[in-house]
Amino acid sequence: MPVQAGGSVPLSGSTSNASDRSTLNIPFKLPLAAGLNQLFASIVLEELARLGVQHICLAPGSRSAPLALAAQTSRLKQHWHFDERGLAFKALGLAKASGKPVVIVTTSGSAVANLLPAVVEAFQTGVPLILLTADRPPELINCAANQAIIQQGIFSNYLAAETNWLPTIEQPIASYLTELDQLLFNAQSQQAPVHINLMLREPLYPGVEQPINPELLRIPARWLNSAQVFTDYLQSYPQLEQSYCNRLVSSFSARKGLIITGDLSTEDSQAALQLSQVFGWPLVADIQSGLKGLPGVLSHSDLLLVNPQSKALLDQAEVLIQLGPRLVCKRLGQWITAKANAGNWHNSLMISRQPQRQDPDHLFHQRWTADVAKACVQLIQAIENQTIKNDGVWLKALQNQQQQLSTKLDDWLDSQQTGPADEMNISRQFLQLAPSAIFVGNSLPVRLAEMVGHGRQTSSQNTCEQLEKIQCQQVFTNRGASGIDGLLASAVGVASALQTTVTKQKFSMLLGDLSLLHDLNSLELLANFDDNFVLVVINNDGGGIFHMLPIPADSTTSTLGRDCFQRPHGRKMQQAAAMFAVDYQPVTELAQFKPVYQQALNSNLPSIIEVFTAPGSAAQQIKQLIKEFS
Repeated sequence: MPVQAGGSVPLSGSTSNASDRSTLNIPFKLPLAAGLNQLFASIVLEELARLGVQHICLAPGSRSAPLALAAQTSRLKQHWHFDERGLAFKALGLAKASGKPVVIVTTSGSAVANLLPAVVEAFQTGVPLILLTADRPPELINCAANQAIIQQGIFSNYLAAETNWLPTIEQPIASYLTELDQLLFNAQSQQAPVHINLMLREPLYPGVEQPINPELLRIPARWLNSAQVFTDYLQSYPQLEQSYCNRLVSSFSARKGLIITGDLSTEDSQAALQLSQVFGWPLVADIQSGLKGLPGVLSHSDLLLVNPQSKALLDQAEVLIQLGPRLVCKRLGQWITAKANAGNWHNSLMISRQPQRQDPDHLFHQRWTADVAKACVQLIQAIENQTIKNDGVWLKALQNQQQQLSTKLDDWLDSQQTGPADEMNISRQFLQLAPSAIFVGNSLPVRLAEMVGHGRQTSSQNTCEQLEKIQCQQVFTNRGASGIDGLLASAVGVASALQTTVTKQKFSMLLGDLSLLHDLNSLELLANFDDNFVLVVINNDGGGIFHMLPIPADSTTSTLGRDCFQRPHGRKMQQAAAMFAVDYQPVTELAQFKPVYQQALNSNLPSIIEVFTAPGSAAQQIKQLIKEFS
């Protein structure tokens, strides 16, 4: 159990909220006989804990030693990894699942540069991270000093804010605390990372660094003798005046409306279901919303749009409300845009928590930056005294079409249940059998999950009385930059955040082979995960999604796709699993997958299931599927 700085009061740093100590009114104890660097680092981590931060991710390094040592006596739960790139992606996953900013600590030099891919993804998806990077002091920059690079500005435009600190007794500690509080406010209000570049002079270690009198730092007594943050920013997400919300609903109350869910939290998805129920509007669910397979939900937008009958019904929609950004289904996005270009949307509204622009086709009439669940509540309140057009015949017709297409899809895939494993059937079975929380990798896995995935089956009926009983599946992705790097690390971060001392929950991930090859170092994170985590890897020997490129098939270009895009690697993951001592099971036949996966789910340890499929088979299946349903 971590102990409070000074060693006087034990604290539960791994599971308690930062407010716990405030409730107990236990003041912060300065570390004894500490030098300037150690005192400064301890104060910074203490204020972060008071601000509600729960997790700190650290990579080994000498320049960051004061921060690493301060973490040992802080209330922050520590996560260590030798690879800064994977560490940052784990922090991203922790922040996504916990809903709180996560601290990342690195040493100086290229270690900092390795954070960039995760920082980009965090910025794109609106995830606050606190980048606390150790640096050489100013006199060692730009003079060929060892492990010294220009770290200021290294993350370019992918930040809400950044600052450069050089601890000194000349500057009062209160000025650092107020800036730190401001940075955290920026991170949370702008939904983006912040960077604190901490320039530290040697010596860096206790016993070598000369102790100083804490009074020289001029630490305010009101902070030192309490457990409160120094500057408490009062923040709330924008809320529309209810009268304006009433007028908004009134403007489209007499028209047929459609609700589309994108990347949403479980709470937001639950609210979207209720909004759909109260409005009486159909709901089209993206895989990221966790709503696929629930009663009354339109789960297969690809198939609905290639089928003439169901598309004709969807074309009758006059109003669009999109909840959450980044739709996976390209065909759905194209359909929305085509209707906008033809002037067929009477009104279109995007609601998302992120303030950044999230309209790649530049079509929405209105944009509401808000907590999606709270916005749904306001919209529901707005129709209490109004009559909204509820075309039950149209809604029922769409739901019947969904049911017919879903049954036809089941029959089509069931007819292929014998023989070699294939990506489409594996993706469907994965989603049907998966636990309540999953992570789906980019490229082909997420597209197949979106196209054919039902989600977990449920017998609940979509009624107002039973909405609270419907459990949405938690589906996590990295769809900001949609890269294939750091996916396993992100998933381990998500799974770690979902663990509590009271509840352990099963967790699964669907990943492509190239994605795992990009993130092999993160098998160390998986190996150290102390609970169930099933990693299903689809090995189609290269970039399977590139088989869908429109490359001519004549004799002069027959190898172009293979040489320039698919790049077959011929690797198997068994030896990698053995290297990191992770349980491994290969699957080559479709009939093998279900029992192997179910057995893995019953384990209390992480495991890898590698499913071997024929290169290019998924692209052929997708073409056949579209043809079958057109």
